[in-house]
Amino acid sequence: MYSYLNKYQIFRIFNEYVSHIPKKRNKLIIFSFALIFITGFFELINVASLLPVLKSFTASEDLNNLQIYNFIFQLFNINTNNSKIICTTLIFIFLILISNTIKILTFYLNARIAAVIGSDLCSKVYQNAICQPYYYHLSKNTNDIISNIITGSQIIVSVVNTVLRSVLSIITFIFVLIALFWINGKIAIFSLTIFSLIYIIIMFYFKTILKNKSAKIYKINVKIVKLIQESFGNIKDIILDNSQNFFIKDYRQVDLIKRKQEAEIDLLGRLPFYFIEALALISIVLIGLFLAVYLNDSYILPILGSIGLGLQRLLRSFQELYQGWVFVQGRIKILTSFLLYLNLKTNKYLLFSDKERFDFQKSIILKNVFFKYNENLILENFNLEINKGKIIGIKGRTGRGKSTLINLIMGLLIPTKGEVLVDGVNINAVQNERIKMKYFNSISHVSQDIYLSNLSFAENIAFGVPYEQIDINRVKNAAKKAFIYDFINSTIDAFRTTVGERGINLSGGQKQRIGIARALYKGSTILILDEATSSLDYHTEELVIKNIQSNDNCLTVIMIAHRLSTLDKCDLIIEL
Repeated sequence: MYSYLNKYQIFRIFNEYVSHIPKKRNKLIIFSFALIFITGFFELINVASLLPVLKSFTASEDLNNLQIYNFIFQLFNINTNNSKIICTTLIFIFLILISNTIKILTFYLNARIAAVIGSDLCSKVYQNAICQPYYYHLSKNTNDIISNIITGSQIIVSVVNTVLRSVLSIITFIFVLIALFWINGKIAIFSLTIFSLIYIIIMFYFKTILKNKSAKIYKINVKIVKLIQESFGNIKDIILDNSQNFFIKDYRQVDLIKRKQEAEIDLLGRLPFYFIEALALISIVLIGLFLAVYLNDSYILPILGSIGLGLQRLLRSFQELYQGWVFVQGRIKILTSFLLYLNLKTNKYLLFSDKERFDFQKSIILKNVFFKYNENLILENFNLEINKGKIIGIKGRTGRGKSTLINLIMGLLIPTKGEVLVDGVNINAVQNERIKMKYFNSISHVSQDIYLSNLSFAENIAFGVPYEQIDINRVKNAAKKAFIYDFINSTIDAFRTTVGERGINLSGGQKQRIGIARALYKGSTILILDEATSSLDYHTEELVIKNIQSNDNCLTVIMIAHRLSTLDKCDLIIEL
């Protein structure tokens, strides 16, 4: 990770992010840049138009030397000095109002663009992460994935907005500099040189500090996610052990460190401004002194006022750019990690919304299969043939590879060596990716630990199906086969009753039967039961298994069980 961070500096990271912005946003971005350009141009006009206004207060006869004002005076027949002063003042006020109206529109549009682009990037990261193959997730820390998605999502909109504001600052800076050159070229060059040198020195000095703080914040975010998951995931034991204070203290410590780091980054972004602002005010006074000594008195106020406005705009542009740099540099570790997920390659077939299934007709064959995990050989030269419609049982001691074998059969894991053939097709071959997706659609899997969403019974049984598309008759039929129908019907709203987060209001056996009903609702030709009846009593387990067998003779069932009685009805038992 750190080598990646060192290799990709801030502009390279920016270029990579730009490459992930959908092309459909191009028109919106171009329109935003056009508004930014217009906003910058009006800043030039504002600074330049202040000089005639101030001149009109001290030496109104000089206005006749300005062609555009002279044209306006002649057009509206303005002859008296007071009328000219009022006219130039009204023009200046009008330009200020127009300029700020456009600026507000620019800020509004930039905020909208940042929101939609941020949503595009965050959605893509989530999509890339969730569409990775199963073996990817086995090798990744869930806390790391969640932390990257959550923290990245929180800052990415601000980063996009910061970039757009920086573009506005650059354009404004260029136009204001042009205006200052028009007023006084020497002062413009002097201001540009001094401001640039100061900010470059500050950025050079703070860069390493910000990088270190960014790395600390990244690590703390992962710790916070881990702490929250562990504490709420183990809430029962925490209450029984009365250990809330331990977790509260731990959370406070890590969160306080994070807040301090963020506060220090914010301070580093704001602090130089006050020093440079004082320097700018002193510069204006010194310029005034210079003008008073070397120029006619009548020119001091107009030039000094115009230069003061120009320097204020110039300083604000410098500060906006600097604060944007500090903000991004202070989150560079998070942005780099987020970018890694943006760059993940996904299987295009995983995004297909159709549920076309593999037409399983003959057999599943594991041929000379080897599987190694973390240098540990789990399966060695393993061979197995599973014929359609048969019930296969798998037993063995813990750690002997039962779940690994199931995952290989389902295609979630790829053998280190050997083949998994479904009706003679090697499902792990690169050219068969589309077939593999169809094969996935043909499998229903029920694990020992059933995940239930805080939704209704119907939505949990028809898991992943939009509510309006749920076939309630199929749901009820699946519930009857899993012997959970009567219980669901006895609840307040029957199949519309909410099960609670992770099914907190249900027993282990009820959760497992909902999981079985979910698998049966899918209507797959292959059913995998990974200790899916371990929480059921013997009688209920026997009824459920018998019901599954009797309802579909074409269903191929593969089950893992510790209780030998569960495997009594199997056509073949494999011992590992």
